[in-house]
Amino acid sequence: MSKAKDIMRHQTFTLSPEDTVFQAAEKMKDKDVGIIVVGKEHEVMGILTDRDIVVRCVAKGKDPHETKVVDIMSSAVVHCMEDDSMENIAKKMIDEHIHRLPVLDQHMKLCGLVSVRNLCAKNHEKGGDVVSKIR
Repeated sequence: MSKAKDIMRHQTFTLSPEDTVFQAAEKMKDKDVGIIVVGKEHEVMGILTDRDIVVRCVAKGKDPHETKVVDIMSSAVVHCMEDDSMENIAKKMIDEHIHRLPVLDQHMKLCGLVSVRNLCAKNHEKGGDVVSKIR
């Protein structure tokens, strides 16, 4: 049975909560990602998505050069552990209606990111089930 550590993307990108939204957008563009973990030294403090930038900053007329990531990030971070099974990951994604989860090690430090895409790559049926139930 596959675990989070077997299917996750090990390369994660992080931002400081004090970075500006503009800096976050630049990093997302440069790294070609739609989600960045917010934290310090592998400690997860929040999640920022490209949708957060649009909905919580731009659409509200906030200046992305002045607005801090901490002001628009999601701070109630749902995560999984590196030894969690694919079934547990899928259930958590369905229950929380989310597409990506930070993966933490036994010391509660960020070690990766698992997405519905990772589930699909390993088990198309399991990933498809998650996608259909999240919608």
